[in-house]
Amino acid sequence: YAGQRDFCVGTSISGRHQVELEPLVGLFSNTIVLRADLSGAPTFRELVRRTRATALEAFGHQDIPFEQLLTELQVERDLSRSPIFDVMFTVQNFTTGGGFAPEGLAVTQFEAGIEQAKYDLAVELWTTGDALSAQFNYNTDLYDGVTAERMAGHYRRLLRAAVAAPDTPMAALPLLSSAERERLLVEWNDTGCPLPDDSPVSAAVEEQARSRPDAVAVVAGDRAYSYAELVAAGREVAARLRAAGVGQGDLVGLCAPRSFAAVAGMLGVWLARAAYVPLDVSHPEERLRFLTGDCGARVLLTVDGLRDRLGWFAGDVLTLDDPSGPSGPDGPPPAPDPTPEQAAGTGADLAYVIYTSGSTGIPKGVAVEHRSVRNLLDSMRGILDAGPDDVWLGLTSLSFDISTLELMLPLCTGGRTVLVPDRDVADGRALATLVRGHGVTHVQATPSSWQLLVEADFTAPAVVALSGGETLPAPLAAEICGRVKRLYNVYGPTETTIWSTVAEIPDGAGTAPIGRPLGNTRCYVLDESGNPVPVGVPGELLIGGAGLARGYPGRPGLTAQRFAPDPYGPPGARLYRTGDRVRWRADGQLEHIGRWDNQVKLRGHRIELGEIESVLIALPDVARAAVVVREDVPGDRKLVGYLAAAGGEPDVERLRRDLAARLPSHLVPSALVLLDALPTTPNGKLDRSALPAPARDRDVPRRDTCDPVAEAVARIWCEVLGLDHVGPDEDLFDLGGHSLTITQIAARIRDRLGADVPLHVFYDESTVSAIAAAVRRIRR
Repeated sequence: YAGQRDFCVGTSISGRHQVELEPLVGLFSNTIVLRADLSGAPTFRELVRRTRATALEAFGHQDIPFEQLLTELQVERDLSRSPIFDVMFTVQNFTTGGGFAPEGLAVTQFEAGIEQAKYDLAVELWTTGDALSAQFNYNTDLYDGVTAERMAGHYRRLLRAAVAAPDTPMAALPLLSSAERERLLVEWNDTGCPLPDDSPVSAAVEEQARSRPDAVAVVAGDRAYSYAELVAAGREVAARLRAAGVGQGDLVGLCAPRSFAAVAGMLGVWLARAAYVPLDVSHPEERLRFLTGDCGARVLLTVDGLRDRLGWFAGDVLTLDDPSGPSGPDGPPPAPDPTPEQAAGTGADLAYVIYTSGSTGIPKGVAVEHRSVRNLLDSMRGILDAGPDDVWLGLTSLSFDISTLELMLPLCTGGRTVLVPDRDVADGRALATLVRGHGVTHVQATPSSWQLLVEADFTAPAVVALSGGETLPAPLAAEICGRVKRLYNVYGPTETTIWSTVAEIPDGAGTAPIGRPLGNTRCYVLDESGNPVPVGVPGELLIGGAGLARGYPGRPGLTAQRFAPDPYGPPGARLYRTGDRVRWRADGQLEHIGRWDNQVKLRGHRIELGEIESVLIALPDVARAAVVVREDVPGDRKLVGYLAAAGGEPDVERLRRDLAARLPSHLVPSALVLLDALPTTPNGKLDRSALPAPARDRDVPRRDTCDPVAEAVARIWCEVLGLDHVGPDEDLFDLGGHSLTITQIAARIRDRLGADVPLHVFYDESTVSAIAAAVRRIRR
């Protein structure tokens, strides 16, 4: 139930080991603590042997009062729980009734009853003849009666199995009844549904263009594009790609902001039977070089304004908004119409490869097929009742896989998508205006973006809201519910194609589960041995079904590690090990608890802390590094890096610039803290819980500036960071800035000062005066 191999249990001992105490009436009992060790997969027989040795050793110290033990250990007291242990286990081995009848006393036996639980859980056993009876006392703030009864049933089943097969490893002994296994493995995964066909996503878009050619498909800025225009542009891109030698299964880099050209580029890649690899132009050149080299892309698609920034790419660069070809008039001639084989396309074709953070410091690509995307779109169409009247907000970067739902669900069902300009992505008021102005009916965003909308007093009674990409806090869910038509909490890793589960969150729910599996999706909650765990018990979520990616291209070892055979599914089926810690609720919905590993979700981005730590350690003057997510101010979660120097004291500003040159902005810690040494646990492991909060020392003389540009920049910083005053030389990151606040600041500078400051500049020059100077340079 706890998922632990090493834990403590309390037990009560009579305290009458001296013969003289046996006839005395009184309370001599004491509490002792037994440490249970389940390491090494012991059998029941071995566990009994270990426990016997532990108990005998503890009995030798039974005269030490429990309170004295707490004092000597300096255990911090918490009125909400018992110190040292949460579970009390007691065996009553004395007889009652006629055995106790002192001379001159009348003895009457009665049930005293229990009105208050002293522990989270107390299990009491006693013998009655040749039978063993048990009583479970539980804290009703933590457990309900159904849960306690279910737990008692599992305990009974475990004991029976252990006695019947004492040489079986404990982890292999059954807890679940056959009815429970059927519910967990079959009933709650009965999600099979037919797909319309096995064609690629592009075929569904073309079908809409045939049936409603003049309907609006994409809105970008002040321009609306029809389905006919979109498909025509996509076919032109496909022809140019074929002329450049791109064919079935090839990977094409797509480096473009949210725009009609980008959507046409995605469609064109698919019509050429190739797959796209989204590249975020805000990422450092070093990272873009790695991604294109790792995936083997020979052609890049971009827009005219970005072409000059991609001069490092050795292959062909096709400009989407310039049909002249990769090299102007000297480019290849127009390609002939595709052959029927070229144009056919199937669901087995590769749709895209999206790179995610890697724990070893190396990003890994995830290869997803069209049939997996079609399955996701078809499932969400049924859940949302999607149709031609829908208007979706295209809010997400193309390098984030959830953008595929915002763009392609409306385009496959006859609706339209309204693309958000980059400058408005982090501006809650601008987003709210966009939603109202275009009659948007569906908004998908991360909880961080929803927080921006709530703060902007966003209210849209006709909007269906989807929240995903990171944990949805219950208070934020309640806020959203009161402002929209319906709210869905969605969950899924990139490896299972965007979303795998969905839950509709009713107003006043109090919690935000991640819900039930989508169509043709199976979700199992398993323990470390691969056994299904009971309802309410945490385990790792493994996902199977039509949404599974092919794997990680070029990394067969990692693919085999993360994608395992499905022992409960049809022959040849696979499961993806998510690493997420979840549990089933009694209503058949999944509840997300956290992670088993060092991966986090922050502002919608999946982040392997190990990737950032690897880059930090590779920098000069850094001996050891650790990165954590902190929330020292409620609602303000951010990355903090801790460094132990290899020699002298490193230059923190230089380290931050070096990080920004190697990592995307969302992976650059908001603060870097220098320590003499990283704290460790008694066994020598890094103690992340002992890492201190970054100091925010603003005890500096207040200094204003007479520079009007710097004054305007300072006012913007104050608005975004919630400060009264910012001096010209104060550092943005020392004030609590991070990637999201930088995006907000950049958007306001663009609107008010007319300067489009690249995000990387904020990492290179992170003071008000430096940013003001950058604004003046750009405006020249």
